[in-house]
Amino acid sequence: MLKGALKYRRVFGSLPMVDESYKYCPLEEEWDRAGKICRFLMPFYDMTTLISAISYPTSNLYFLQVWKIQSLLMENVKDGNDVIKNMAELMMVKFQKYWDEYSVVLAFGAILDPRMKLQALAYCFEKIDPLTSELKLAKIKDKLYNLFAEYSKSLPTTTSTNVLKRKQGQSSSSSSVSLPHLSLFDVILI
Repeated sequence: MLKGALKYRRVFGSLPMVDESYKYCPLEEEWDRAGKICRFLMPFYDMTTLISAISYPTSNLYFLQVWKIQSLLMENVKDGNDVIKNMAELMMVKFQKYWDEYSVVLAFGAILDPRMKLQALAYCFEKIDPLTSELKLAKIKDKLYNLFAEYSKSLPTTTSTNVLKRKQGQSSSSSSVSLPHLSLFDVILI
C-alpha cells in the first residue's frame, strides 16, 4: 500500500487544487518517512511472499530467507531513524522468540543444495555472530553426520561408513571459508 501511495506522491500534493475538501495531504517529512518504512518492509514482504506463496519453494531457500530476515533486522536496529529502529527492535524480539536457534532441518536443506553446502552456512553464521559461528556449524555438522550414520546402518555395504569416518577426520575452518562466486549470494546479501 505504501509503495502504491509513494508512486502518486506528487498527485497527492496537487489534489487540494482539484478537491476543496481534501485537507490532509502528508507533509514532506511524512512522505520521506513513508519511503524509508517502505524500503525497510519491502524485503520482508518479498521473503514472506516467497515462503508462503503458492509457488512451493524448495527447502534450500528457507534457511537463506530466515538468515536474511535476521541480517536485515540486525542492520536496522542500528538505524538512525527512531521509527524504523523501534520497529526493528520489536520485530527482533519476535524473531528471537521463534528463530533464535536456526532449525537444523532448514540448515540440512541448505547444506544439500549443491550451490551452498557447509561453506555457505559458515558464511551466514559468521556474518550474524562471529563468536558463536563455529559452535553452531559444529552442532549442525554433528547432527548431519549422526543422521548419515543412522542412514548408513541400513545399507549392506560399509563404504558409506568409511566415507563418514574420513569426513569426520578432516578439519575445516569456517574462518578461512572463501566464497569465490559471491554472485550466487546476491539474493541473500544486503
